[in-house]
Amino acid sequence: MMKIKIRTFKLLFMSLIMTFSISYSAMKTERGEGLYITEDPNVAGSGNIWASFNATGFLWDTDENSQQPEKYAFPEIKAICGIKNLSEIYIASRFLSYGWKFDWASIGTKFTFGNNKKLTMNKFGIKAEYKYRFLKEFHSSIAGFQDSKGTGFVPEGFIVRGNIITLMGLYSFDVIAKRSTLPLKLFANIGTRIFANSNYYNYSQYLIRTGISLGGLGWSVFAEYSLDAFLNRSTEPKKFSFDWNWGSTKTWEVAFSENPMYLTLGGKIRYENGAVISMAIPFLLSFNRGSDITYKSPNKIHTDFPDEAARGINDAFDPWFAKWKIVLAISYPFRYKQTSSELKRTFLIMKNKKKNKRIDLESQMNSEGDTKKQDTKRLEEIRNRQKKLEESGQ
Repeated sequence: MMKIKIRTFKLLFMSLIMTFSISYSAMKTERGEGLYITEDPNVAGSGNIWASFNATGFLWDTDENSQQPEKYAFPEIKAICGIKNLSEIYIASRFLSYGWKFDWASIGTKFTFGNNKKLTMNKFGIKAEYKYRFLKEFHSSIAGFQDSKGTGFVPEGFIVRGNIITLMGLYSFDVIAKRSTLPLKLFANIGTRIFANSNYYNYSQYLIRTGISLGGLGWSVFAEYSLDAFLNRSTEPKKFSFDWNWGSTKTWEVAFSENPMYLTLGGKIRYENGAVISMAIPFLLSFNRGSDITYKSPNKIHTDFPDEAARGINDAFDPWFAKWKIVLAISYPFRYKQTSSELKRTFLIMKNKKKNKRIDLESQMNSEGDTKKQDTKRLEEIRNRQKKLEESGQ
């Protein structure tokens, strides 16, 4: 009777494990999913179509006399389509921005080198994107500075109206491909952002992103570092000169430490139907070097600030950016076929999860049986002693 109960319990336990395994092996995961802005060199998978929506929010003081800072949450949409397991193409847009105006639209592509279907430790890829920024003007108190053509500094960095080209080299190191017990992944991106307008080509930037992600079946957490820095011969300040009112020119410098640098912490929750909810919080790392020039005495620069005057600086503007942001996003697959690489990743995570939770039922039941036998024997000994005591008392 006892053996029948043990076998029944085993069958029930194994059926639950198999059901759980099958359920998660069918989880829809995006092969080329990156972090917040750091890209994965892998691509989405042949024919797969993913769509995402995100909103970036932050607080910004409009001016020195503001009683309350303004709140912003700029929405963006993106759609990705995988092509032949070698590449993907995407379109994206921020349809509301500063002043609640349409901001930009972009189209891009990503190529991966090697077998996208295979779970490999080292992976390389490239990305190319064309963006057109439509924003002609924005509230100068929000941005700190803008010229008459839609160029200036906003809380998120330097923007230019018109054509923008981004080129990136991508790399990832997938630890789970070498050690199945550690679902850890490292990312590194390096590239450039080119402002194709000839007037602003000199203000093009180089981009660095790197991050680390740790994830299970239905979750992941990550940390990421990003830098958008102006191209320069060294880390010396970058000089800016813009036409201002009535033919005047404003000139100032942006130090290397004043380029936008962020540390981003975030996490993602995944569901079996493919939906992914993610949150990221970028924290500003760069710091303001300040300027000796003040707005109170702009007409005395040549006499009061000879060092700045010698370098051609005639304005007190110092660009500064949002100290923190909150990014919420949701993505969902409209067409999906799981790649063998993601199927293997799921298998490895499930395999190690079951190893950690494995229970030796037979030894546990035998141990319980031995304990019961010992208890019965002791009870008999106690009863025998009690009987002898009663007999000796008579």
